[in-house]
Amino acid sequence: MLTFVFRLIIFSLICMAAFVFCLLFLPDQYSLWSLLIAPIVAWTFLPKRKEKRSDEPSEQKRIDPVLRSPALKNELVNEPTNSEAKIFQEKPKNGIKNAFVNLAILSVIGVGSWYAWSKYQISLQTPEAIAAREAKIVERAAEKKLREEEKKLKAEKAVIDKCKDIPYADATGQCNTLEGAQKIQVAMKRLKSVDPVQNCRDETRKRSNFPSKVDFSWSGSSELITYYDGALVSIVNLSGETMNGLGLMMPFTSTCKIRKKIDSDDSPKFYEFFVR
Repeated sequence: MLTFVFRLIIFSLICMAAFVFCLLFLPDQYSLWSLLIAPIVAWTFLPKRKEKRSDEPSEQKRIDPVLRSPALKNELVNEPTNSEAKIFQEKPKNGIKNAFVNLAILSVIGVGSWYAWSKYQISLQTPEAIAAREAKIVERAAEKKLREEEKKLKAEKAVIDKCKDIPYADATGQCNTLEGAQKIQVAMKRLKSVDPVQNCRDETRKRSNFPSKVDFSWSGSSELITYYDGALVSIVNLSGETMNGLGLMMPFTSTCKIRKKIDSDDSPKFYEFFVR
């Protein structure tokens, strides 16, 4: 564990030193290469981990050759058995030399990459390359503008289509332009905010002889919004039963009209009521 931490600290120190060196001596346009060169240099000069060797001598077995003649057998038997075996050990490799060799190879690769990148940057500065880039930028700007215009036209078309759903609004030409359609939509929101159906119920009770005896039929109510004379008109029809002067419950139908002018900021106004 300590060996790993030690190697990590050494690697970090070498990497930071190489990074600072690259930032100081590399040109500004090649400063990003320091992110690649620094870890490579740090890995090259990182001390290699030594292999553990056992101090115990390896067990050696003596193999007797097959003897074919008594004379040869006597000659081998008379040899000393306690002679030391010569062990040739391979000399350890020179780590510093290998590090410099690796660094030289990496330097050649780095210089070649640097040279190729410089040539590439020079090729980008030719008049043809500059013209091609400018044409590409103009093409992308035109495509972006086209997409934005298509999105805007789609939103405008949705507003105009919603305006055409209002009866008579399209026939009078109010939905031919985006401005006219938006005005109608604003007037529609303000008209809906006053709840024309509830206003018609309140007005019907107010005009009745016995307000507490007015019973509305939930299935006999309807609302129609139309365009008339520069305004949106909500026409509400209600039905039910109410008490007359003789104390009898009689059926009735009431109609209320509430108007909201399009080109005015006034609130919607209740302007017509009648009962049948």
